[in-house]
Amino acid sequence: MGPDDLGWDGASPERPRRLAALVGAALLLLQPALGQAPDLLWEKAFGGPGEERGISLQETADGGIIVAGYTTSRGGGGRDLWLVKTDSEGELEWDRTIGGPGDEEGWAVLEVEDGYVVAGVSSSGEGGGRDLLLLKTYSDGYERWSKTFGGAGDGLGGRPW
Repeated sequence: MGPDDLGWDGASPERPRRLAALVGAALLLLQPALGQAPDLLWEKAFGGPGEERGISLQETADGGIIVAGYTTSRGGGGRDLWLVKTDSEGELEWDRTIGGPGDEEGWAVLEVEDGYVVAGVSSSGEGGGRDLLLLKTYSDGYERWSKTFGGAGDGLGGRPW
């Protein structure tokens, strides 16, 4: 089977449409066999009057959730890295903002034995532009240390997705 058999050669725009319609119909027919969506256990919203975004999350060892992202509702200025920790029922345990005069965002969070490691981006450094940000927190979310990597201009292009 080659590209012509699937209709991807560009000669007939009708073939890819028919293939897509067949795949869509098969998915609709298989939906009951694939199972139902799980029941919603809880749903929570956190934030303030500005913009908040959760970019990365992980279930924690205690059954809660840790979320990394950013907030503009409070902090040092612009976007500040925002960590939110909930318990297993979605109740807020704590939230922390970390940032300087520029923008900081948390793009990935990982629970480690004695706290959390967050990777993201910062534009608060002396070199200007956006730099890679790596920070570690204690288990209560307070900053243990942070490092930025990059030089003059953007040391980091855009989001990894």
